[in-house]
Amino acid sequence: HTLAVMAAQNEKVIYIDTEGKFRPERLVTIACSRGLVMDTTNWLSNILHMNVMTSYQQEQLFLSNSFNSLLENEDRPTSLLIVDSIINNYRAEFLGPSNIAERQQRLYRLMNLLSGIAQNYGIAVVITNQVNSSHPSKTSSKSNSTGGNVVAYMSNYRVYLRRYINDRIVATIVKSPYHLEGKTYLTITEKGIVDYW
Repeated sequence: HTLAVMAAQNEKVIYIDTEGKFRPERLVTIACSRGLVMDTTNWLSNILHMNVMTSYQQEQLFLSNSFNSLLENEDRPTSLLIVDSIINNYRAEFLGPSNIAERQQRLYRLMNLLSGIAQNYGIAVVITNQVNSSHPSKTSSKSNSTGGNVVAYMSNYRVYLRRYINDRIVATIVKSPYHLEGKTYLTITEKGIVDYW
């Protein structure tokens, strides 16, 4: 939501929601808390929100002529495409170990489509993923990205977010073609994601 607010000040944002968590009122709260002065109606029209409820819909959306027309509209250029989350529909539809191979092949095609969109149209594509936690012992826990290696390898940048009890979020750069691995501390307030002090 914070990324959408910041990008929508100047250009169009496309927000693909697979989890039903998109909230326009949250966008307004973030913008007002940050002191962004804008006509809310015009500004919100810069954020195009789409609910996608199945993996098939998710894939077909990015292949559709109407979606490509949105990206090619020079009068209202798109600067950011958000997919929240990339894995939700696949996780729900491809249950059990016997379906993992097909799920990963479909995910690979989807990630390839998104990579093509980023390169062909020069826009930022931001995806969220989910994690599985396993507890090999009582004293340690390990989180693995649900999309597996397909999502990990096809992403240029990966940032792992981990939330702690005190509302502190540790953001760790896991993969970057330019930046060194490192971490920073964040929290969520009415302004959206901000530095943790």
